[in-house]
Amino acid sequence: MKTFILVIFCINIVAFDNTEWNNIIYFSNNKPEIISPEFYLSRKKQFTSVIELNATLSLLNSKKYGNSTACNYPLRYTFLKSQYFNIPTYNLENCKELKEFTDNFKNNELYLAYSSEYISVPSSAFGHIMLVFKNKDVPFEIAKTIHFAAVTNKEDGFFTYNYKGLTGGYKGYYVLNYFFKKLYEYNTKEQRNIYLYKLNFSDEQTKKIIYSLYELRKATFKYYFFNKNCASYTTKLLNIPKNKLYKQKNFYLPIDTLQQYKKNIIDKKVFLSLIYKIEYLYNTLSTNDKKNLKKLFDIIQQLMTI
Repeated sequence: MKTFILVIFCINIVAFDNTEWNNIIYFSNNKPEIISPEFYLSRKKQFTSVIELNATLSLLNSKKYGNSTACNYPLRYTFLKSQYFNIPTYNLENCKELKEFTDNFKNNELYLAYSSEYISVPSSAFGHIMLVFKNKDVPFEIAKTIHFAAVTNKEDGFFTYNYKGLTGGYKGYYVLNYFFKKLYEYNTKEQRNIYLYKLNFSDEQTKKIIYSLYELRKATFKYYFFNKNCASYTTKLLNIPKNKLYKQKNFYLPIDTLQQYKKNIIDKKVFLSLIYKIEYLYNTLSTNDKKNLKKLFDIIQQLMTI
């Protein structure tokens, strides 16, 4: 009987989609990219993606821990279930914390958001990229954004900041924000344009990303300016539902993410920075209106000096 189960298990392994599994658990070159141990279910110091698979299957089949494992790792559970592993069926609708999280992403359209460069910060010298989940029934400003960012120390000087950024000295996380906060940060404070590109991801594909983000709330990474940054980890997140291999590069820029998914772009939108909006409005004025506006500014300046 044990031999028979082993044979069936081996057959499942042969049919198993290793690329998608490695994407889900953030394995690259058969090594884990996530440095926080609570993200992984294997308790071995040195482990492979297959060992992590076995640990996950063992917990999902456990009477004591099976349901909580499925609730905490919904993407792994639904993926392994789809691969015809003989694991119990769990109702994810009954997972309270998971449901509270997914309720933030209702009726979504998925966008790639590219913020133009900001030369004052080396890590943003080539721009910044984010994902925007917009409920079709609400304005863009209260859409949810997900972006990958480093937690830096404000007290670090120029050389320390750059050294840590180049050598993985900072920790990186996926961060959830409202879009209006990013608009204020980029459009108003830093005077950067934000370009939005709507993606043709299906509801099921978007759901996989959301499930992955729920699992990644347990995840800490090492952040590198050049190739393990907002662009590379946004690409990795998008690769999960598309089941794409991640192509390693010495320099991974936001434009690389846009290039990889340009065939999935079906619509575009732009939020111009405040200074561009003012310039645009000023150029629409008549010559007389421009003169009157200048007079108004002169009067305001005089009043401010009193």
